[in-house]
Amino acid sequence: MSASFFNDDFFRSLLTTFLGAVLAILTAFGGWWFSGKGKRKAAELRRSQLAKALSQSLEHNLELAKLASQLTEKQRLTVNVDLSVLEATRSLKYDILLDIDLSRDVDEVSYQLASLRRLIDLAFGFEFSTMSLAFTGRDQARADLYKLIRERGTKALQYEEGKQVLGRLQEMFKTRSVPRTRT
Repeated sequence: MSASFFNDDFFRSLLTTFLGAVLAILTAFGGWWFSGKGKRKAAELRRSQLAKALSQSLEHNLELAKLASQLTEKQRLTVNVDLSVLEATRSLKYDILLDIDLSRDVDEVSYQLASLRRLIDLAFGFEFSTMSLAFTGRDQARADLYKLIRERGTKALQYEEGKQVLGRLQEMFKTRSVPRTRT
């Protein structure tokens, strides 16, 4: 009876079951590998898109900071810095960019720009307020405020120039990778 149990049908069935199991394992492993590869590509794309958005926002705001740093007392401010992208991605960039030093540097430039923004808001209020028209020391106060705006604009530009934040972000979105950290 044992000889009839191990006949050709048994071995055929054993072989097909074994091959089916191996094929199922290989298919599952392949699906897992391709899924991980797709997730990595999606993460790289997301990182690149965030770096591009931050880079464009910083570039625009640093141009405004440059204009503010060259402001004279005879000129009038007409625009302010726009920090909406920088503020919206304040914590998100640490998770997506995967570069803590770069994220900190972006935060520092953002802080410098936020300080400039507050000074420009103050200047807008001062320029267009009816109360300031009656203020006797108006010209000196305006000159002092514009001096602070020039200094703050210069600080933001100097920090960015020293750390090359904009260049590092642009490198990240062009290469779609995490740039090397600077030491």
